[in-house]
Amino acid sequence: MISNKHFHELIYAGSRNPYLTDLIRKTRLRMTFYHQSSLTQSARITASWEEHGAVVAALRTGEIGLSGQRMREHILSGGKVYADLVAALTKFGGETGGHKKKQTS
Repeated sequence: MISNKHFHELIYAGSRNPYLTDLIRKTRLRMTFYHQSSLTQSARITASWEEHGAVVAALRTGEIGLSGQRMREHILSGGKVYADLVAALTKFGGETGGHKKKQTS
């Protein structure tokens, strides 16, 4: 069993695109808080493993287009979790992006 980070690192290496890999790493670093929050949700962990499995299955059968589609679906699924978290933080007056929401009267 490999970690989520290791799985993604293998995908980056397989892309053979250093620019994209660097961009993704920098983005993930900036989103560390949101990413760690999503990994405490058992439903998200389960979904993530299933999504990883779908990517690997497509790669094993040589279906490159399908593997790309599965990876995009995985990214969008995780992105929805981030968006929901930001919306919840904003709704309850939490901090987002280092900025506090202004209180209105």
